[in-house]
Amino acid sequence: MNRKGTEQYRSQMGMTNLVRAVVEGFTRWCEDNYAGVKTIISCVRMGAGAAELMAAEETVRGGGDARRFADLVKVNGLGRRFIDRAQERRLLEEGVTRFNLSLDEARGVLRAVAEDSGFVFESESGRRIQQLMSRHAGKRGLISRSQFRRTAEVLRDFSENSISEGEARRQLKRIMMDNGWRPRRAGMLRSRRWYRVIEV
Repeated sequence: MNRKGTEQYRSQMGMTNLVRAVVEGFTRWCEDNYAGVKTIISCVRMGAGAAELMAAEETVRGGGDARRFADLVKVNGLGRRFIDRAQERRLLEEGVTRFNLSLDEARGVLRAVAEDSGFVFESESGRRIQQLMSRHAGKRGLISRSQFRRTAEVLRDFSENSISEGEARRQLKRIMMDNGWRPRRAGMLRSRRWYRVIEV
């Protein structure tokens, strides 16, 4: 192994050890500060080998307010497995005001129930879609009609087809507007009409 390869290997090993130390430290902190809460940590590889530390699930043991709040979340997801931003906010407000949970506890219970029940959050799917659209937009900030259509299909897959095609397009247009991305011209007349007809 040459010198450059050795340095890269040492750098990768240093990153692995750092991530392991952070995970162990965070786990100890959670155990010390949150009695009755089990925190499972996962280290997820993202992008070009960078590691992102994520709290994957928080499950509340025992009964009480947290258990009742978890039941409320399950009831809210019975009819529709897709939890939009307004519904997520309302549930968090209920957890804090009615069930006397802290915001972090309410969010943890909400995410744990969603993970167990297969619920999908608009905020989470929106974040993933924004990353995908950012790649499509590139440096020029332009998104083509075909990229827009494919991304709408991906968004519907993320939401497990619980949102309509029209709603998926509206969400994508909002993401484009928020980030200042523009549509590419398409069709024989090279217009942006395909984008303008989408109502937000």
